[in-house]
Amino acid sequence: MGEDLADALFVAARVEPDRQTQLLRLQEALEVRETVYGGDDPGTAAVLSDMALRLEGEDPVAADTLLRKAAAMHERLYGVDHRTTLVLMNNHAGVLRDQGRYAEAEPIYRRVLEVRSRAFPQDSVARAYVLHGLGWVLAERGRQTEAEGLLREMLEILRRAGDDDGSWRYQIGRNTLGRAVALQGRFEEAEPLLRNSYEWMVEQDPDGDHALYRQRLVDLYRSWGRPEVLAALEDVG
Repeated sequence: MGEDLADALFVAARVEPDRQTQLLRLQEALEVRETVYGGDDPGTAAVLSDMALRLEGEDPVAADTLLRKAAAMHERLYGVDHRTTLVLMNNHAGVLRDQGRYAEAEPIYRRVLEVRSRAFPQDSVARAYVLHGLGWVLAERGRQTEAEGLLREMLEILRRAGDDDGSWRYQIGRNTLGRAVALQGRFEEAEPLLRNSYEWMVEQDPDGDHALYRQRLVDLYRSWGRPEVLAALEDVG
């Protein structure tokens, strides 16, 4: 009975359009599952993960705590080689990365990459996601050459999977590669990677939040010493 109620609340949260109501339903589902199981449970880990992803924007510290708990719980239940465990670990690293906590995110990404390289095909799209996250972190930590290699491998995996310039994940990957190239001072090479991907995102989703990708372009022109291009970019921003 309790499990059925928790499952119903979990499903209700996923189809609920209002974000605050989603969180309320997930909290209720979590309380029911913890009452029924009182310990490690895959359904509880799933609820914790969903809560974290919804909280990341407004409360990244809470999201970090929830994803850390979900990943550890799933690893105790199924081991680190389980696909869901790796997804949860990768999501946790992503929350840390988005907070600028690169030193904490790097070892998690490396562990996920090591396990995935051993347990699953080298050219899986899931591997590409890990390469992207690790490449992003390394670029911001001053290891841009290593980052560039990982990001180029990531784009090649996506190309083999059928992605092209019309794919969101491909364009995001190109943008992060552009960031790694720009941080090495190769501004002419970085410009089309950063500018084309940013303009594509704005065209596809004019009302979306593209602040990160715009900032990367601003940083490029500042470092390059191109005030006239920077001024034009700021005028349209």
